[in-house]
Parts: sequence; structure tokens; C-alpha cells
Amino acid sequence: MCKQLYAAVRAFPYAKLLILLSLLCTAVPLCAQTSSQSGNNQTRESTAQNGDAHANSNAQPEANGTHYTGGTQFGADETQRANGEQLATDSTHANGEQLTADGTQQEADDALHAAQMQEDAREAESGKKSNRRIDFMIVLGPAFLFNKEAKTESAPSPVVFPVTFGVSFPNNTFVSFQPRLSFFVNYYLWSNSAQIALPAEVENRTATSLSFLVTLPAVFSFHVSRNSALEVQAGLSALMRFAILAHGVSAGDSGASGNAGSDVKHINKWFWGGARWLYIDTGLAWLYQFSSGTKIGPEARFYFPLGSLFTGRGVDAFIASAGIKVVL
Repeated sequence: MCKQLYAAVRAFPYAKLLILLSLLCTAVPLCAQTSSQSGNNQTRESTAQNGDAHANSNAQPEANGTHYTGGTQFGADETQRANGEQLATDSTHANGEQLTADGTQQEADDALHAAQMQEDAREAESGKKSNRRIDFMIVLGPAFLFNKEAKTESAPSPVVFPVTFGVSFPNNTFVSFQPRLSFFVNYYLWSNSAQIALPAEVENRTATSLSFLVTLPAVFSFHVSRNSALEVQAGLSALMRFAILAHGVSAGDSGASGNAGSDVKHINKWFWGGARWLYIDTGLAWLYQFSSGTKIGPEARFYFPLGSLFTGRGVDAFIASAGIKVVL
């Protein structure tokens, strides 16, 4: 067949050109297809190689950086936990400070409330005291009775323990009137030679004297501070004494004037004669006033016998007392 084809080509000269063109037209597409296929294969191989290289490059850092990534994650966790602990600590401190502040504020409020209640109570008490114009007083303390005839048959100057009650009107003023009553007892005997009644010891007693000392002083109050005051007082006093037979002594017992009953009569007469019952009273007191309105402080008083001064016996029967004064 080849020979026939060759003979035909030789017979027809233009047939050779036609065959060549036909072969070229057939070969060009095949070459292009082959080149394209080869190019595609190369491209796929290059892409695959690049993908493997990229995969290998990614895999290698991942393999090498697994520990690094884990360390980073661990550090992040530690940082987050430290931040959490710091936040918890700060929150605890803040809560503690808030609780402390709340507790301090509560204590301050309670103290303020208590102070307000005390102030209200004081104001209420002051209101009651201001509405009540009279104060009541009690004085407790010993009193000394001077005996000019102590070296004779009588007893030494006796010490008695009076109980004193009184009032102050009006209260809380510069000048007030403070009448009081003191009560005490003492033994007496009758001196027939001197014609006077003298204080007696227990074994020589004839009469028991029931003594009531009524004092009518004017009192001047000088406030030294907000809660304390100095009182200066002066007035007249009456010592009212009533003699009765002492315990264990009967009226028929022997006495200086004949019998004990007669001695008692002479003693009573002497008590009320010659203004021996009249005294001038002076005194000082320092009082501290508490929030309740009660006043307490020391007091000293001096009673000068006008009757003894008038009759020439000087300060015989002079009385000095010291005690504690309580004003309610």
C-alpha cells in the first residue's frame, strides 16, 4: 500500500504537498495536545510537590512547636489563674474593707444613737428638774459639841452622829433657801454647884437629850464649772432639846438636886433659858452634779451659840459638823 501511495505521489506532484499539509494539520494538534498534557502533568507534579513541601513545612513547625504551643497555653493558663487569684484577693480585700467600713459605720451609728438617747434622757430629766422647783437633801456626818467644863465632873466634848433632812427652794438659782432638820441624842447630868447642865458619860448619865437642830440658812451658789458649784451659806438655827430620864435611871434615884427626876427638870429649864437654844449657822459645801441631776459633795458647818455668848460663857456648846451632802 505504501508503494501504491508513493507511486501516486510521484504521479501527482501536487499530491505530495497535500499530504504534507495534511500531516502537518494532524501533527500540530497532536503536538499541542501532547504539550498541553505534558504541561498539565508537570503542573500537577509541581503543585503536588509544592503541596507536599508546604505540608512538610507546616508539619515540621507543628511537630517542633507542639511543646512551644503547649508552653504558651500553660503560661496563658498560669497568667489567667494568677489574674483570677489577684482579682479574688482584691475582691476579698475590698469586701473586707467594705465590711470593716460598714461595721465601723454601724458602731458609729450605735454610739451616736446611744449618745442621743442619753442626751434625751438628760433633757427629760432636766425638764423634770426644771419643772420641779424644790430639791430634797440628805446630810450624813459626825458633829462635835464643845464642852467648856470638860475638866470637871462632866464628860469630854462629845461627838454625835446626826441625821439631817432638808429641802432647797428654788433650785438651780444663785440664791436659795435650804431649811433642814438634824436629829441626834446625847446624855446629860445636872451640876448643882454650877447650876448648869453638862454632857455626861454613860456611867454618870441622868437624862437622855433628844436634840432637834432646825436650821434656816440662805445659800449662795457659785458655779466653778459646768457640773460643780461652791455653796456659801449663813442663817439662824434653833437647837431644841428635850431631856428625859435615861434608860436604866428612875425618877427616885439620887441626883445632884435631890433625885434624878428633879435633875431632869433643872436640865430642861437650863436648855431653854438664856437663849441657849439660839445659834448662828455658817457653812460651805462643794457639790458635783451628775447627768441624772443628783448633786453630791462634802459639807462643813459651824454653829455659834448666841446664848453662851450673851451669858458670858463664850463658845461653850459650839457645834461643828462635817459630812456628805446629797441633793436629789
